[in-house]
Amino acid sequence: LKQHLEKLECYFTWDLSCSKNELKVLLRGLQDVDQQTCTWLLHYYNLLGYIQHALGFNREALEYLHKAESVVHEQGTEEAGVRLQVNKANLAWIYFYLGEMDKSKGYLEEVERLQRMHPAPPGCTLHPEVSGEKGWTLLKFDKFKRCQATEFLKMALKAEPEKKEWHKGLAMAMSKAHTNQNCPPERKDEILKQLKTAHEKIPNDLLLHALYLEKLSEVQSANIESEMQDLLEKTFETGNLECLGIIL
Repeated sequence: LKQHLEKLECYFTWDLSCSKNELKVLLRGLQDVDQQTCTWLLHYYNLLGYIQHALGFNREALEYLHKAESVVHEQGTEEAGVRLQVNKANLAWIYFYLGEMDKSKGYLEEVERLQRMHPAPPGCTLHPEVSGEKGWTLLKFDKFKRCQATEFLKMALKAEPEKKEWHKGLAMAMSKAHTNQNCPPERKDEILKQLKTAHEKIPNDLLLHALYLEKLSEVQSANIESEMQDLLEKTFETGNLECLGIIL
C-alpha cells in the first residue's frame, strides 16, 4: 500500500520537511487568515492538516482534511472531483498513519479514479488543480521551495490562464522567491507586472494590494504612503491581518 501512496501527488510526497519551530511559525501565520474572506480555503485546511500531522497530531490532522473536503462539496462546483485529488491523497496518507488501511486504500482508489477521469492537459505534467495547489503549498516554505512554487503555478496558469487563484499564487511566489538581494531590475519588473495583474483581477485582496504597492515603491520609487494608510484602516476594519507586516 505504501508504495502506491508514494506515487501520489500530495503534501505527504512533496518533501515539505522542516523543523517543528518553523512549523509552529507557519501555523501562527495561518491563524491570522480570515476564514470568512479566504479565497483558498481548500489549500488552507489541507495545509493545516499536514502541519498537524507533522507536529504529531494525526487525529487533528484528519479533522482539517475532512474540513477541506467539505469546503469543496459545499461549493458544489462542477470540477469538485478534480479539485479534491490532492485532498483525497492526503486522506489516504493520514488513514495509513492512523493504521486504518481499508480507509486508506479506499481513498487511494478514489484518487486513481479521478486521475483517469481528469488527466493532465497536453504540455503539462500535472492537472492544473494539482500543480496549482502544489505551487500554493510550496510557497509557504523556504526560498528553494518558493522557486519551485513559481514553476508549478506557471504550469497551472498555462492550462487555466484566467484563474484568479493561480495569478495570486504566482505573484506571491515570485515576490517571496526573489527578494531585494541579487534580484536584477528585469526580474523586479516581471514581479511588479505579475503583482499588478493579480491585483487588478482581485482588487479587494488586501495582501495582494500591499505587496503590489510595496513593489511599486521599490521599482518605480512611487510615493505609496497615503495608499498604505488606507490599507491599514481597511485591515483593522475587516480584521484581516495577513498584510499587516507589509504595511507596517
